[in-house]
Amino acid sequence: MKVDWKTSEARKIVLNDLGSGFLALNPKDISAREAWGTLYEYMDEFEGIEFNQFSRNLSSYRKKMASDSKFVWNNTCAQDIVLKDLETGRLPAYQREMSSEEAWRSLYSTRKEFKNVPFWHFEERLRELRSKKQMQLRSDFEHICLLKDMSRIARKIGKEGMKPNPGTILADILTEYPGLAEWDGDAKHLYQCQ
Repeated sequence: MKVDWKTSEARKIVLNDLGSGFLALNPKDISAREAWGTLYEYMDEFEGIEFNQFSRNLSSYRKKMASDSKFVWNNTCAQDIVLKDLETGRLPAYQREMSSEEAWRSLYSTRKEFKNVPFWHFEERLRELRSKKQMQLRSDFEHICLLKDMSRIARKIGKEGMKPNPGTILADILTEYPGLAEWDGDAKHLYQCQ
């Protein structure tokens, strides 16, 4: 039974092997027939994959990776590794804490997954990923500030024996932070609740 290449695990394996340099980009180093026979033919993930299907896609990927570094980044696990490192804190979200050059040198340049990713493209993508992470951190911080303020106001209401009125709570929050009502997404007011 023929397998749909686009959704197969075999596709991911070939892309990662090409991106990491495990499988050479130059067909003169290892032909599709040699790669198939020595590396992939007997792997479970390649069951149902025909040689012609493998060969056609391998040839296409080699051409794309040799000419387009974005293809390497978007189709290998390099991006996933950077995202995980941002999430765990291994890679700081802010450039001032670790520059792109320092991150490349100390965390990624020697990893096989980044062998065919040029630094300029890594730097460009890292800037985008860091920006998204910073927006998430700001949003998390705002949420914490809001919860802190609501808790303080609820305690105040409880001490005065008043019945909680959502309009009053909101009015108190807006009185304390008048800029919140017209907030346009900028983080200027974040530092008011520290």
